[in-house]
Amino acid sequence: MKLKWKMSLIFGILGACSAALAGYIVFRTAMHQFERSISDELRAVAEVSRHIIDSERLSGVTSVNDAYYGELKSMMRTMNNNFNLDWCAIYRYNGKYFTHIVDGSDMGEEFVPGYPIFDIPDELLAAWNEAKPTYSAGNIDAFGMWMSSFMPITNASSTVIGVLDVSRNNDVLMRFLRKATMDTLHVMILIGLVTLAVCFIFSKYLTRSIEQLIRGTQEVASGNFEHRVNGIHSHDEIGILAGTFNEMIVQLENSRAALVRKIFEVTTLYEISQQINYANSAREIQQLILKKCIEGLKAGRGSVLMFNEESGKLIVDVAVGEGVEPVTKRIEFAPGEGVAGRVFEEQKMLLDNNPSEPNFKPYPGETGTAIHNIMCLPLLVEKRSIGVMNIVNKRGEGFTDADIAFAGTMASQIALTIEKARLYELSITDGLTKLFVHRYFQIAFDNELKRAKRYGSCASLIILDIDHFKKFNDTYGHQMGDRVLSLTALVLRDAIRSIDVPCRYGGEEFAVVLPETDAQNALGVADRIRRAVESYEYPGLDGSTLKVTVSIGLASFPEHGTEKMDLIKRADEAMYWSKEAGRNHVFVWSPAGPASRPIPPATS
Repeated sequence: MKLKWKMSLIFGILGACSAALAGYIVFRTAMHQFERSISDELRAVAEVSRHIIDSERLSGVTSVNDAYYGELKSMMRTMNNNFNLDWCAIYRYNGKYFTHIVDGSDMGEEFVPGYPIFDIPDELLAAWNEAKPTYSAGNIDAFGMWMSSFMPITNASSTVIGVLDVSRNNDVLMRFLRKATMDTLHVMILIGLVTLAVCFIFSKYLTRSIEQLIRGTQEVASGNFEHRVNGIHSHDEIGILAGTFNEMIVQLENSRAALVRKIFEVTTLYEISQQINYANSAREIQQLILKKCIEGLKAGRGSVLMFNEESGKLIVDVAVGEGVEPVTKRIEFAPGEGVAGRVFEEQKMLLDNNPSEPNFKPYPGETGTAIHNIMCLPLLVEKRSIGVMNIVNKRGEGFTDADIAFAGTMASQIALTIEKARLYELSITDGLTKLFVHRYFQIAFDNELKRAKRYGSCASLIILDIDHFKKFNDTYGHQMGDRVLSLTALVLRDAIRSIDVPCRYGGEEFAVVLPETDAQNALGVADRIRRAVESYEYPGLDGSTLKVTVSIGLASFPEHGTEKMDLIKRADEAMYWSKEAGRNHVFVWSPAGPASRPIPPATS
């Protein structure tokens, strides 16, 4: 059953009961007033009649033949007619019962003086004994039920010589009672119906607001957080509830949006963590994180600028987005220069949804698209700026606080990734030559041999040594020796493939791991390295030009061995054959020893 029907029923029953109670009270009051008016009227008639009656002559009436009897009879009839009485009579008491003296009825001569009256009400006897008027509202005898006023008649000595009975038949009262009862019942029914109708209208009006609230909760439960309860403008509890409900929906919408944003952030971070495992470099990881950040913020483009300690400037390292081509040239900012420079220097995020900066530098390959809004965040590691992340042209109304939090998380991820890459690079890279250290060489060569064994492929190892390196140190000093090492490493990196692994083996010796390369192809790479070093002009400390050569040896898996240490030993042995052959040669290890033909052929 709906609430409005319950309320209509409950309030209707309460209203009907209240109306019935009120009707009953009114009815009882009316009956009491009616009965009282009759009793007062009867008393008044009795009182008037008592003064008319001659008590001395009344004492002498003993039969219908007495002269005064006729007068009394006529007076009684007049009283009946004039005062609308049903019975009017005078009695006397003989000590045992009352006897009849005279009455005003037209019922014949049945009631003659001395006729005994056996139905004696207590009020009649009390009027005789106490000499006081009495009243009976329910005096019953053989002729019916009466409303009677008994008035004692006294003589000059105040002795009661008779009692005047002035009565009306209770049928009048009963008729009035039945009519009043029916009228009251009709009125109560009408009031009950009106009460039910009013309660229904009221409950419908009252529950209309509640039904709106119910529909609102159902809409919210179905996921429609844009629904609002409208049309309730009252200032009562329901109006307050409706206003609170709308405020609750707004809070739920905000909480839901924040939760969706958090879920998106967690999902994005999870996707990034999964894809990082397949990235080949820190730059790829930066590009991945930046791309996810741009997608999450619904922005146009973005970039990451890293601080180069050697040049002391910020350099665009990664750029992603609309109208931006891959980074092919250096765009530099000095600390404090422009937006990015200020953010880097002050280590404070900058957000501008209406930028007025006149000196924005364009992205690499940018087509000149205007900047509508910008968010620039410093990349911090232990309160130290290492770069800046720029996000521009968010679609919509601009960046929000939630966008700032999300971008901050992404910036922290980029900074963490760069720092991890830096620390890892420091751990595996030689500080002077920027080549991999000996420990990394051992791991990389071991992994490559395992892969070659697993897939039945090949791999080669090149070991090279700078010729007469001690001479450079002794002649030009250790500073020049360090320069020769770093420049030789630079030439080596340029001469090999991107899949090859160049390492500093120790001192002036270098090693290169060549994945999936047999001895013949490895020989081509080795000779390319030899020729590149030989042709390179090394700048001396005094401005002169120096020439450097290297001696190279190589060994291949599985042709020259299957174990790592054996291949290292044989490549190193082939390198010493090059030394013995006059340096600036390449030897491929062979069981036949240095009798094999070097490249280029040794001169006599």
